[in-house]
Amino acid sequence: MNQAVDIPSLLIKLEKGTCSPEEAEMLITWMTTPANQQTATAMVEQQMATPVLEGALPQHRIDSLERGRLRILENKSGDAIPVVHRVHLLRRKWWWAAAAFIGISATAVIALLNRQPAPATNIARYKSDIQPGRNGAILAMGNGKTILLDTIANGSMAGIPMVKTGEGSITYQGNESTASSVFYNTLSTPPARKFSMQLPDGSTVWLNAASSVTFPSAFAGKERKIEITGEAYVEVKTDKNKPFIVKAGNKEINVLGTSFNINAYTNEPVITTTLVEGSVEVRDNQHRVLLHPGEQANDFTVATANLDQNLAWKNGKFNFDQTDLKSIMRQVSRWYNVNVVFEKDAPSYDFTAKLPDNLPVSEVLKLLEMTKLVHFEIEGNTIIVKK
Repeated sequence: MNQAVDIPSLLIKLEKGTCSPEEAEMLITWMTTPANQQTATAMVEQQMATPVLEGALPQHRIDSLERGRLRILENKSGDAIPVVHRVHLLRRKWWWAAAAFIGISATAVIALLNRQPAPATNIARYKSDIQPGRNGAILAMGNGKTILLDTIANGSMAGIPMVKTGEGSITYQGNESTASSVFYNTLSTPPARKFSMQLPDGSTVWLNAASSVTFPSAFAGKERKIEITGEAYVEVKTDKNKPFIVKAGNKEINVLGTSFNINAYTNEPVITTTLVEGSVEVRDNQHRVLLHPGEQANDFTVATANLDQNLAWKNGKFNFDQTDLKSIMRQVSRWYNVNVVFEKDAPSYDFTAKLPDNLPVSEVLKLLEMTKLVHFEIEGNTIIVKK
């Protein structure tokens, strides 16, 4: 594209409906070129932060652009483009969603074309709404005591080797002197709760919703071993003389000093281990693989990790990257503590989206519905997924 072309001005023209088809196609082509996508996203986000302009492009012109883009892609490849639906959700004071696009998605442009103010009231099909999860956990101690951590104040507790250090975090103060009377504790998060804890050795575990970590009151012996269910992010304090071992399902992760995420929910297809720093070995009775930073093991298949996506839950976000709808709804189910029911003809599209996890569930569903690929009903504590 001619570098003299004023891209921001063309974006404004496109939204107002004064952009010619040739200019619109130039924009779409430029914005879907990999080298330009980061700049393009920043431009669109800036434009999305401005008020909606009058005279925005009508839906029939959006549809025409999509059809034209598809024809161009087909002509370039010589083959029909497979239908791969994607949606990219961009953040502004109110949330706007992109329309579904086909093939190599120009979602940033389509989002700009299709944005409109969010409705003031919930869709009639949403008979109720559900608020997002928050910090909270239950500590079941090996001596029989159970503590609901949501309800206690910050600080130490008499007779319990634990300090609540802030909203959503505790430090367990075990030490080697108590090794002769070691007992095992379990910190668990119900659905719609997250929590973090510093272990007796100084390592830290963050728990996602519907997860748990079982750990000793002191790490005696030659190794440090914990057991995790659900999903957790772990930062291990280095101790070369005492390996750190995590058991999850039928797998063990052996580390020295490292940061990694493990997703071991029983309703996910595989156990996924993602390495951020250091090195880990994932093993069972028959297999073992060594991971390097930026890699993940899906069971024992090693691949490049999308760290932003895999750690989004820890950072207060949803991050879907060509994620199938059933996987998305499993995350929604855990974070909002809802039941999800798919009707027989419910769609199975993949979506790409980034959004914060502090929205009511209705807002998440509305954004997905704006693609017109899927619809939802909320009845009590159940979300029904419909065509």
